[in-house]
Amino acid sequence: MSVTERVMAAGEWSLELVEDTPRRVLEAIDIEVAGFGQLVILPSRLDPRNHTDATLLGLARYTGLFRKQDGDFRLGGPGLPILLGDEDNKGDIFEAKRTTANGWLTQWAASLCPVSLKAGSTYSPGGVYTGGFYLVTAREALETLKGEFNAPIEWRVTPDLKFHVGTVFGTAGTDALYDSTPKVIVLHNAGDGGSDFGLTGVRGVSGLIRDLEDYTTKIVYRTEETVETSKTDIATTADDATVSGSTSVTERETVTHVSTATTADVDVPFARPTGGPVILDRVIEGSSDDGSDADPQAQADMQLGRFDSIRREITVEGGAYDVGHLSPVGSRIWLYAPPVVMDAANPLQFRGRVCYPVAVRLMGLTWPITRGMGVYLRTNKGAVVWHDLTNYVAWESGDVQLEVGALPRRSDSGT
Repeated sequence: MSVTERVMAAGEWSLELVEDTPRRVLEAIDIEVAGFGQLVILPSRLDPRNHTDATLLGLARYTGLFRKQDGDFRLGGPGLPILLGDEDNKGDIFEAKRTTANGWLTQWAASLCPVSLKAGSTYSPGGVYTGGFYLVTAREALETLKGEFNAPIEWRVTPDLKFHVGTVFGTAGTDALYDSTPKVIVLHNAGDGGSDFGLTGVRGVSGLIRDLEDYTTKIVYRTEETVETSKTDIATTADDATVSGSTSVTERETVTHVSTATTADVDVPFARPTGGPVILDRVIEGSSDDGSDADPQAQADMQLGRFDSIRREITVEGGAYDVGHLSPVGSRIWLYAPPVVMDAANPLQFRGRVCYPVAVRLMGLTWPITRGMGVYLRTNKGAVVWHDLTNYVAWESGDVQLEVGALPRRSDSGT
């Protein structure tokens, strides 16, 4: 059983209880009475009776939503971001059009935060968005807002149930969602782990999987808009003489708009069998009738950014379970796996030796639920109740999978 976290996505979790879990515990956490409760994982076990709800959530390593039960002993569900809008676009739908007074990001963050979450921090890069949103979820609205300000913005939901939005990199908690400088270095055949001057080393890359299954060189973003036109039909006789009375008719026509975003040929590093850069076009359907007032070109550019690089997944040997606690998904980490992954122009002193890591973004993280953690199911039906499951968890061991963003392209010299 494990937890998977992803940037601006719900991810998922699964948990198995031992078969001798007391019946009173199973009845208290049965999905028919505790559904949509929160699976909370703490770095270590604490007695909930000795701490406030806010303290426990503030210490949480992970919080997910309880949405599935297989038999009595297997629980699962998505992460908290599902509360912004799920895979079926269910959620807190804006039944009245959402607008703001000035279009500032701070105003949009307050307006879009669903009642199931708490308002967190907003880090605005400047700029305004003066459109509106109707009959969509917060997640759909946020997709539009990402490219509408003076710099790209993102959002994240933290384990304390808070919704944050704003500038991606800077000083975390001050002017951005994440720190620009990595706090973790992942080492492969390059020394041991440990800590040194605010940097924590994680030893042992046991696998580096790379694939091009989603690689795309061009996005064709297609939207359809319903346009209404009115015309007046004047009644006439058979000899074309006009008679009194006329009828106003409204006609509806569907108009298709296409916006594209393309990687320049010189920036495509892969060749097709007949020579020249590979051609991999992807059509994405949008809608101009969804109330989002989305900028189609901005959407096309954003989607190309999702698919224009190779996907890399790193498997780190067991013992690296604190990676996500030190560097949350979305932040940057150092990666040093010579000779494949290194940057000769970036010498870094770590524990008495020089290494040459590259900075990559942690896009996803899968980690096991291991002995020593505190595991709870939190419910809030009139009053908050913490059900301590720690004694009944079927613990795991195993590797941690890190999915990272694109690595800097290597030069012909291999650096």
